[in-house]
Amino acid sequence: MKNATPLPEFVIDTVGLVLQLHDRLIAATAKALDAKLITNDLKIQASSFVQTIW
Repeated sequence: MKNATPLPEFVIDTVGLVLQLHDRLIAATAKALDAKLITNDLKIQASSFVQTIW
């Protein structure tokens, strides 16, 4: 088995969010890019995981 690169901590943190897979990917990408996420998704807005606009 090849050595696997561990996932960044912020990706692992998205597992605790009650979001669908595609929402977790979008939120993790915004976090990785240190970007604000434009969304009207109330679950993402309610989390402190990523900054949101809307």
